[in-house]
Amino acid sequence: MAVFGTDAGEQIAGFLLDDDGILQAVTAQQPFEIGARAVASALDVLDGKTVPPTQSLAGVLLSRADTAGVRAFARRLKEISR
Repeated sequence: MAVFGTDAGEQIAGFLLDDDGILQAVTAQQPFEIGARAVASALDVLDGKTVPPTQSLAGVLLSRADTAGVRAFARRLKEISR
């Protein structure tokens, strides 16, 4: 049985790296980038600039097949959660 999910944190990254092979992939958001864009947009509004009414940020696919990508995502989460 293959298991896929949505949203990721350090625990989910660990499940992807686990030798049991159960969790195969998850999609994740980019919380730091979402926050950074929100702050940048707020500052633009305060400066009188026009900002788009909506902005899109692509999700991230974390897969057991890309352990380096999973580890990098987990490291980034640790950095921004300090």
